[in-house]
Amino acid sequence: MRFLDYFDNFLKSKRLYKENQAFWRLAIALWCEDAHGEVVPALDGNPMLHIVFPGLGKSFKIVQQRKNSEPIKMSAWIDDADFDTLETTELVIVLQLTTQTYRDTEQLFKAFLQNDFDLNEVIESVNGKYEIVW
Repeated sequence: MRFLDYFDNFLKSKRLYKENQAFWRLAIALWCEDAHGEVVPALDGNPMLHIVFPGLGKSFKIVQQRKNSEPIKMSAWIDDADFDTLETTELVIVLQLTTQTYRDTEQLFKAFLQNDFDLNEVIESVNGKYEIVW
């Protein structure tokens, strides 16, 4: 997935930023074809994508940072989020986009939406691979 390098400078171009958001929306659609979320707009990478699944009482936030150093950074956690009258359980992921962080995001997202009882173990396993961002 070398094409992910295309998004390295997503904060420098509005067009590239929107393409990066579209990439994440497509990924979510591929990972979960029956979950219909509402995208919360943003333009500064924090978040890159913030999607709410009202019917599930869940939300998902990706904060994407520019790759600027090794080792690659990523961290994930569960939080509470409030959207007007809707309170959700939210999976938050902060990452530098690489093939591996993309795959780990997919694993986390699927476990989160499927109410995987091992979600905390999955989060700990993924966080253990990377330098913590937050």
